[in-house]
Amino acid sequence: MIGKASIAVIMPVRDRSATVIEALEAVAAQSVLPENVIVVDDGSKDGTSNAILQWIEAVQPQFTLKLLNANFENAYKARNLGMLHLANEEYVLFLDSDDIVPPDFFEKALGALADYMAEVAVADQLIEEGTNKTFRNLLPASVNPAMWLLENDSGIMSNTLIRKSSLKAQPFQEGEKTGSDLEFFLALAVSSRWRHIPSTVVRIRLGVAKQRGEAHNISRKLPGRHVIWAKKYELNAKSYGSRAGISDRHLAIYITRRWKIAFHEAIVERRWDDCITAGMRWVVWNFRCLFPLNSNRKFVGSSALVP
Repeated sequence: MIGKASIAVIMPVRDRSATVIEALEAVAAQSVLPENVIVVDDGSKDGTSNAILQWIEAVQPQFTLKLLNANFENAYKARNLGMLHLANEEYVLFLDSDDIVPPDFFEKALGALADYMAEVAVADQLIEEGTNKTFRNLLPASVNPAMWLLENDSGIMSNTLIRKSSLKAQPFQEGEKTGSDLEFFLALAVSSRWRHIPSTVVRIRLGVAKQRGEAHNISRKLPGRHVIWAKKYELNAKSYGSRAGISDRHLAIYITRRWKIAFHEAIVERRWDDCITAGMRWVVWNFRCLFPLNSNRKFVGSSALVP
């Protein structure tokens, strides 16, 4: 009989009656099973809840599956709702409904956490978008997670197993429909020990649901999403980045890059107010790259909190 571990999987979903079943099947195929899977159907109109119930009846998975219904149209609110329904699980995976974990994910993640007494275990990614496939090695993220997050992005929700004791009761900011990943992971970056899960790759399937006629990622169809992200970067990079020992010049470079992306997005979408805001912030932070406020502070390459 396959063993179980004290793990909860929280999965928000909206209008993905076929894609979500593939994600659940990958969880059911684990060499070490979770105790609980909590699926939050966030206002689906395509029969997603019925598809999940039919799958439960047909497969009878060897874990408890709780199906919650909401109408937030906000993945962060859905994840927070899932947190309210946790029992005494020791670990949490926030799995997106279009991503696929390999069969040994939990087994190897638990091993990495136990070997190093860490709070966060992160696996590599294979990002699939259409016919394009990009491999991302997440080993550098375990060395200095804050710097890696700011250099890349925080799209690592589905390939990160987290010790529940390191999370707040409601860990996600709910005000925006995008961008709260950054604050969530930066807070973990400066307060937790991270470890890399070797030889394990999670498939991040961007756009697969849309190709099937199902709902696209809410954040990807949100107008002005890069402006929201740039504001999140400006707010959080300064507070968490400095605590991780990242120099002011590096922080300015990361923030400048986000405002540049936001500026070009605003032009394409003809959002002229955002175009002015993003353009001005781009110039300001470009200046800060050349003349940082504190050029003496050095980058510290450690995943531990810097006082």
